[in-house]
Amino acid sequence: MPEPATSYTFTGIALGGTHYTDLTAINDAGEVVGVGDAEEGHPFVYDNGTFTALNPPVLGAFNITPTAINDRGEVTGTYSYGPSGQYGFVDDNGAYTTLDVPGATATDPEAINDSGEVAGTYVGSSGERYGFVDDNGTYTTLNVPGATETFADAINDRGEVAGNYDDSSGTEHAFIYDNGRFIRLNVPGAVTTTALVINDRGEVVGDYTDSGGTEHGFVYDNGRFVRLHVPGASDTIAEDINNRGEVVGTYKDSSGVDHGFVYDDGTYSTLDVPGGTSTSAVAINDRGEVIGTYADPTATGGEQGFLATPQGGEATMAGFGELLSAHARHGGVNDLLPRIPGIRGGSPHSAHASGMMDQTPAPGARLTSFGSPESDHTATQALLHGSGTSLGAGSG
Repeated sequence: MPEPATSYTFTGIALGGTHYTDLTAINDAGEVVGVGDAEEGHPFVYDNGTFTALNPPVLGAFNITPTAINDRGEVTGTYSYGPSGQYGFVDDNGAYTTLDVPGATATDPEAINDSGEVAGTYVGSSGERYGFVDDNGTYTTLNVPGATETFADAINDRGEVAGNYDDSSGTEHAFIYDNGRFIRLNVPGAVTTTALVINDRGEVVGDYTDSGGTEHGFVYDNGRFVRLHVPGASDTIAEDINNRGEVVGTYKDSSGVDHGFVYDDGTYSTLDVPGGTSTSAVAINDRGEVIGTYADPTATGGEQGFLATPQGGEATMAGFGELLSAHARHGGVNDLLPRIPGIRGGSPHSAHASGMMDQTPAPGARLTSFGSPESDHTATQALLHGSGTSLGAGSG
């Protein structure tokens, strides 16, 4: 298994009064969304040790499940209402908007970008599934030509969507949707290819299955696939990628035990929560903070959430004011430097990313994000984001 490359401090995230806690997403301010006891539905936002409950979008709603949070703190997710209806929602500081694709029997948002555009999947009147993008109440249907079903799973700040579709044989393939154009993604030699996340540089992370049934992760970048497989692992599942190109996921060792991992430029770091019997990593932000779940043998339900904060030169400022001219969606100065030795993260094609990222790869402070015109955070947001109850230091 990989040797430790980065050290982390682990913070337990367990919603009081529930048996287990699942975490789903983290933004660049370190705000985390999740749910306690998923069947009963106790959705929350966690921020620096404080849990804030998400109220029902409508009276009588149940099964409220947050799926994503953007850097403005807007949360999207799903809720049920009535005998069989499933709807999406956007929660903007307590103000709810219901998402209900016209003619759909169920609407399932999966992602929200910093402009408030939501991507997800809906079920049509005959049970067919299509992807969708909601832009302030205007819905665009995504249907890969020739596909039997289309699923949208992620959207970046450029409005590019990553998702998956089934062909006539039921085999799953990945795609990128960009301004009316579908780009099909198939890892060479793979039986199935699944896309999960697309970052603001257009890099896609996902998983594929080989002919022997083994799962591997991948990163797709402008026509090139990088295959991910933790050395010595039986299966490797990639879950998320940030705007620095760091990937997180979970691998199984030879005994079938789950471990989290971080992949950064060819190097794997293992994440194991101290005292846990297994660890799964699900998301990473631009500060390198990782969230996930771990099996806690002392907890009633067994599974609890964690936040892993990188140590040793990973101090960051995740938001630094309202520099409108620097906002990348409007052609600002963000991420314009080419990928040359000594400078990380920059590339000409990534000029739409959401901040001045990765100014230096060397140990020391780095500016992970430099604001956006939509952001309502203050100039000092998330400066050296603190943590709650520490589980102690661990290494990855």
